[in-house]
Amino acid sequence: MGYWNLYFIAKLALLAAGKSGFHWMPNLAFAIFLLIPLGQKWQRTLRWLIAIPFAAVLLYYDSRLPPFARVLSQMPALSAFTPAYLAELAERFINPWMVVVLCLGVLGYQLIRYRVRVTTLMLIGILSAGFNFQGGRPVTGAVNNSGTAAGNAPLTPAQLDGTLEAFYGQQSRVRVSIGRPAGDSTAPFDIVFLHICSLAWDDLVVAGQQDSTLFKHFDILFDNFNSAASYSGPAGIRVLRATCGQEPHDGLYRQAPRDCYLFDQLQQAGFDAALLMNHDGKFGDFLADLRERGGLRMSPLGDLGAAQHMKAFDGSPIYSDYDLLMHWLERRKQMTAPRTALFYSTVSLHDGNVVDWSQSRSSLDTYAPRLKQLLEDIDRFLDELKRQGRRTVVVFVPEHGANLRGDSLQIPGMREIPGPQITRIPVGVKLVGIDALPGTPPVVVKAPSSYTALSELLSRLMMRNPFEDALPDMQSYVADLPRTDFVAENDKTVVVQHGSRYYIRQPDGSWSDF
Repeated sequence: MGYWNLYFIAKLALLAAGKSGFHWMPNLAFAIFLLIPLGQKWQRTLRWLIAIPFAAVLLYYDSRLPPFARVLSQMPALSAFTPAYLAELAERFINPWMVVVLCLGVLGYQLIRYRVRVTTLMLIGILSAGFNFQGGRPVTGAVNNSGTAAGNAPLTPAQLDGTLEAFYGQQSRVRVSIGRPAGDSTAPFDIVFLHICSLAWDDLVVAGQQDSTLFKHFDILFDNFNSAASYSGPAGIRVLRATCGQEPHDGLYRQAPRDCYLFDQLQQAGFDAALLMNHDGKFGDFLADLRERGGLRMSPLGDLGAAQHMKAFDGSPIYSDYDLLMHWLERRKQMTAPRTALFYSTVSLHDGNVVDWSQSRSSLDTYAPRLKQLLEDIDRFLDELKRQGRRTVVVFVPEHGANLRGDSLQIPGMREIPGPQITRIPVGVKLVGIDALPGTPPVVVKAPSSYTALSELLSRLMMRNPFEDALPDMQSYVADLPRTDFVAENDKTVVVQHGSRYYIRQPDGSWSDF
């Protein structure tokens, strides 16, 4: 088989290291095809011409990269990336140490190929992979009398399908109603949503910002909140439909009942609504997702004269968060509406952003200083709200994480698989304008939560206006908030938690341990 042995040995090594999958039957069939003795030179040449593209396709099929159809569907988006960002992504895929190992492997193979039956060992390796790794780690287990898996035992694919169906069935019945605020005439307040792209708890740890002062200033902090999405558009739709239970990914792109739209309810409750972004919202039709599928039907306010802070991965401008929010506050002073609800979207942490003040061109290297700047900007914004005496409920809710760390399934920055390191996000709520609260530690919500808990919290703040009370009982606002089991979903890929185990359903419908 010659140097084709190296192809299979490399794939088996990646499998053993947990860096790739391995479809046993296609690989075995391919190896047999390469072993068929051919007498004529033209036949061997033809086999090489067939084998090379097939080997490339099989390598991609075995990898944990997104399905090729998914890649093709994203080609228009990929074409918007700058050449510099494409080069940065290529560097993440190509590990220099892997190149070194490959070169050493070629040299070692050249030395032993005539002394060791490498083809025989390679075939034994493929056959062994069929027994040990076929389909990944199987998900099997027994069900107890309550209908769930006993203890933390693994679930079967049928049980996982049933668990997911039951979850979405239960969530389809969840509704949260937001009424007009109590004490409206004496203590009106604004609501500001800070929708932060690319920030999860895991990213805070990697960037060394988990102890940021900002999080100590929140009055309520969710430390087990699931964004349920790993991309901006779906995340934006989910938070804007927070008054209904969690939908399957496909449901986000269908019309929802009127009472599912958060800002519709806020407007009915007497809030003027506004949309502000520090980017143009064009990439991935993000703005269209907010307006057409999230029910945020107003036009964005524009840059309001704010200073440009950096450039996005497609070369478009990104404006300073603090400067833009300050310009909005100045505009707010001129507004006569007693109550406003602002949805602010920032992509300052997005992968591929380019900053002028860093020598590194890698957005992974600049993430930590960009994060530090963003958290400080938001903290300063809270201080300014307090200084102006503007009663405001500030909701800090990221879209999804950045996946700075990466894992065996995805390179750093890749978010195709919505694992917990990407979708567990830090969500905080600050009540600006209550003098008795500053200095007290935040009330921490540890239960598994998602958007219905957030909308229920807002509903309670409406029913019992905290700004009418000199010392509101924050614990009472978070008691028994709706719990939401961990289910995170991307287009055709689902991650489900059961006990301490996570399972992933691949686009082909198969389940395996995550």
